[in-house]
Amino acid sequence: MKFSENQIRAKAKIERIALHFGENRWFIQEEVIGAGYKTMMALVNKGVLVTKTIDGKSYYQKIGKVTVSHRELVPAEKV
Repeated sequence: MKFSENQIRAKAKIERIALHFGENRWFIQEEVIGAGYKTMMALVNKGVLVTKTIDGKSYYQKIGKVTVSHRELVPAEKV
């Protein structure tokens, strides 16, 4: 499956969130700095994330296991 540059950056940030806070944690779009609504929904449509809405706010959760180690992630300032 092909991902855009924005989607690749968002996936790296999501991996970092899942690695740090746990794979089952739900998060909001604002936690994925630089990722817009269209990027998040593209990741949902491509099976990377699931989403649910509570009180008008969208929450996202990563599907599957974290696939990279913390050392393999690009430093935050470069993403």
